[in-house]
Amino acid sequence: MHKSSFGFTLIEILIVLAIVSGLIGLSLPNILKIYTSFENDTQRKNIEQEFNGFNQFAYLKQQTIHLETPEDFLNYIPLPNGWGVNILTPITFRYDGVCQGGGFELIKEEILYSYHLTPPFCRPEVKIIKN
Repeated sequence: MHKSSFGFTLIEILIVLAIVSGLIGLSLPNILKIYTSFENDTQRKNIEQEFNGFNQFAYLKQQTIHLETPEDFLNYIPLPNGWGVNILTPITFRYDGVCQGGGFELIKEEILYSYHLTPPFCRPEVKIIKN
């Protein structure tokens, strides 16, 4: 009498689990790096979006906004944890919504984002520098 089996042996299942575990272990650091990169890009784009609203903010408030120090910047745009800002050249948004140019840097860990602003609308031109 011939006995046929239709299942897997315990050894076969353990081998498959070991292979799958090894593949997960190898890919997990890359997945975490991708997630961190995505989170940083999202935070940076949110900061840029808030900054792009300065022209309209100055116009609606009918006041001139001067950004000469990092503290001036942080009074208007709170940065997420781990981010820093440097003002390279003073930035002025006039009460009529016109920007007079300037420059600033956003810093996150080993990456520096340098922004150059050209009047009259000051749409940022970005250079990314990795240390």
